[in-house]
Amino acid sequence: MLKDWLEILMGNLAWKYLKIVNGIDSTKVVLVLTGENELVDWYALKYLDRAIDRKQARKALILAYEENILQLAEGYPSFLHSVRIKRVSKRKIDLIYGWYRMVKFNKNLFFTFTDKTKDNLLGRFIRETEINEKDAVCLAIYNFRIIPEET
Repeated sequence: MLKDWLEILMGNLAWKYLKIVNGIDSTKVVLVLTGENELVDWYALKYLDRAIDRKQARKALILAYEENILQLAEGYPSFLHSVRIKRVSKRKIDLIYGWYRMVKFNKNLFFTFTDKTKDNLLGRFIRETEINEKDAVCLAIYNFRIIPEET
């Protein structure tokens, strides 16, 4: 129990550090690509500009720890907004996610976890329903009211 609370406290500190170092405020969307489902990560990138607009932000920070996911983000054709990509450790992402699950402290922070924690609704939607990855990203991660048409 004490270990869990220490992890949560460390997550809070990790977020505060990341926020200060990267100038995270209400004008910046933060997308954490986890690599658990590459198609979910790809759709999260595809609809990132729309999420930035919906959140009335101006720019985005993409965080990832796996090399192939960093390459996926760096290779994405184009963004309409200013987008920065940064490598962070898996440990730091796990700590921040633990803190985020406890206290939803930022409305502009999005994670693409599909398997982390047993009660993860994104993963359950994909596995147990006919909702595909695109729809899951639009509805469960970004909370769009409608699913955009393919372009």
